Amino acid sequence: MKNYVIIGNSIAGTSAVKAIREIDKENKIILISDEKYLNYSRPLISYLLAQKVSSDRLNYLPNDFYQKNNVELLLNKKALKLDIKDKNVLLNDKSKIKYDKLLLATGGTAIIPQISGLDCEGVFNFMKLSDIEKIEKYLKKNKVKKSVVIGAGLIGLKATEALMNINIKVSIIEIADRILPMTFDKQASEIYEELLKIEGCEIILNNSAVEIRQDSKSKVCEVILKDDKKIKTDLVIIATGVRPNIELAQGTEISTNRGFLVDKKMRTNIDDIYAAGDC
Repeated sequence: MKNYVIIGNSIAGTSAVKAIREIDKENKIILISDEKYLNYSRPLISYLLAQKVSSDRLNYLPNDFYQKNNVELLLNKKALKLDIKDKNVLLNDKSKIKYDKLLLATGGTAIIPQISGLDCEGVFNFMKLSDIEKIEKYLKKNKVKKSVVIGAGLIGLKATEALMNINIKVSIIEIADRILPMTFDKQASEIYEELLKIEGCEIILNNSAVEIRQDSKSKVCEVILKDDKKIKTDLVIIATGVRPNIELAQGTEISTNRGFLVDKKMRTNIDDIYAAGDC
């Protein structure tokens, strides 16, 4: 019996399950995820926060997908290390998963800027469903009226849209000279900026956050910018970008650059190890 092991339970990982089952109905598929959810569409998490969709609308696959495809699903298990010689994946519960073919579908991870005070209560990422759940819990416990979004890329703008939709004032801080600098040219960015300003959003360009300050209860209360400008806030979203998650390559001979390096068949330089998706 052959073991196909997939690390990652998002689009690349579940698509691989479908592809394998098209040609192999018998051999074992083990799918490892460090999240607790069966599956969900990441682009929809902002609409969940904005109260435009309910949590039961996030799934892009039926719940019986794994059972029907004979997948052993390991949720809330983080792959910590690869033993390429013996073909094992070491998990955070100290168990080892043997593989014959391994797919790295580890996705992306948030880029965390060098800002003091990131450990304040009320500072969040905006990458995963668990981030949204933490934000919602914080909103319920606190009277949040003002927020700061650090980063005006796609994730930052999705966060901004969601917060404004639930009547929270947003100040966006962007180090570049326009919002969505990797997506739009200056003219297109200016059109979007004007629309946001009409809706009451404050946009601060050519600037960056250097410090997040907390109040006497250790909750975020202020963001200090590079030019010493101070912004009062009740909540901070960090949205300064995403990079490929290639942690598992550390200590191995797997070739990487900004992500895992693969050929046209998605093979890494190591026999029987493949990579796909944002990583």
